[in-house]
Amino acid sequence: DSQAPLAPAAQVVIASAPGSLVVGDTVRLTALVLGAGGDTLEDRIVVWASSDPGVASVSASGLVSAVSGGDVQISAASEAVAGTVPITAVDPLVATQIFAGGVSTNSCAILPGGSVRCWGQNFSGALGLGVSGGVFTVPTPQQAGPIQQVAVGESHGCSLSQGGAVACWGSNPFGGVGDSTTNIRVLPVNVAGGGGYTEIGAGVWLSCGIRNGDWVCWGNFSPGSLYPIVVGSGPYHGLRVGEGHGCALRTDGSAWCFGVGFAGQLGDDGSSYQSTPVAVAGNHHFATLAAGGRHTCGIDSLGGSWCWGANLGGQLGDGTTATQSHPVAVTGAPAFASIAAGGQHSCGLTPAGVAWCWGDNSSGQLGDGTTTNRPQPVTIGGTLRFSQLAAGAVHTCGVAQDGRVYCWGGNYLGSLGDGTTTDRQTPTLVHAS
Repeated sequence: DSQAPLAPAAQVVIASAPGSLVVGDTVRLTALVLGAGGDTLEDRIVVWASSDPGVASVSASGLVSAVSGGDVQISAASEAVAGTVPITAVDPLVATQIFAGGVSTNSCAILPGGSVRCWGQNFSGALGLGVSGGVFTVPTPQQAGPIQQVAVGESHGCSLSQGGAVACWGSNPFGGVGDSTTNIRVLPVNVAGGGGYTEIGAGVWLSCGIRNGDWVCWGNFSPGSLYPIVVGSGPYHGLRVGEGHGCALRTDGSAWCFGVGFAGQLGDDGSSYQSTPVAVAGNHHFATLAAGGRHTCGIDSLGGSWCWGANLGGQLGDGTTATQSHPVAVTGAPAFASIAAGGQHSCGLTPAGVAWCWGDNSSGQLGDGTTTNRPQPVTIGGTLRFSQLAAGAVHTCGVAQDGRVYCWGGNYLGSLGDGTTTDRQTPTLVHAS
């Protein structure tokens, strides 16, 4: 009745380790107990342990639960040997609003409570963090707030406080910061002339705002100004600013644009510069607008989506790559509740929170898992449902309905906030820090 002794364990290998795990999520690990010859030993007792249960705990069956942000080692021991794997628990960024300018590789978010975090490239203080230079690959605290809106330009930005004051920061060679100087500002400084603002926007060297109903701008436009001057008497609302143009709405829903129009982005059937706002052709009545690098989009009062301007990447969504100097219908998609315009791509959001994107996709900014350009909208995000989208130069971000922030597309300057500079072709969680 004698039995041969059990072969001793020589190695424990942990399988299914994800590398990183979002706080609140779980993953089940599997431990393989191997003999000296590499064969799997069955029915061996395995004891699991975590180096820091405050970061991630592990159950007796190998179920790992991420508790708080940080790094942890998960081990599995059998007899006198053990295997270990590292796991990084990631706190997801939770925000109420997301911003990414159509000419910018940067992103900013407003958190619950109104504080601001920004990430991306910080050349000439573009993020307003108090220093100049570097790339910040995770969201970094900028202002305590409460802030109501952020405008992200190419190398500068502005914020609107709940009291109607505007502060700007970053590169300032033509006065885009609006403090009556051309000095680089690494921290937000108040725009000259006082408050009264309800909306703001930023482009390359241009900043604009709606102030007491009037449309005012400062920086590099004609005539340029180191402080805000009126470019159009109000009442205006719904302001959006692209690379070198801006558009806003009148109370009747008519759209008006001014600035650089060489690619048809003003929508007035022309291709020239306009120093004062001109009416967009077609007698449309828009509910909302979006300004990309050199194109503009809007949703009309009936729920139809229209775009105009440059179309090299198919960003107008009409199935072509032909430039249009007047609004053309976005085709092949349902009605959108909101719309966002980036460098050479655009995205729309349905009332149910389904995201669609179209246009240039060379960096994965459409989020459909490819780098194939799409001249008509395609759905993205799988089961994800968003409450807001924002489009940058070659990336896109969105706030999911649970408040978590996702970004996708070009990431060589840290635009996606996931702690890397790796491009992502599908929505990727932004880290809290």
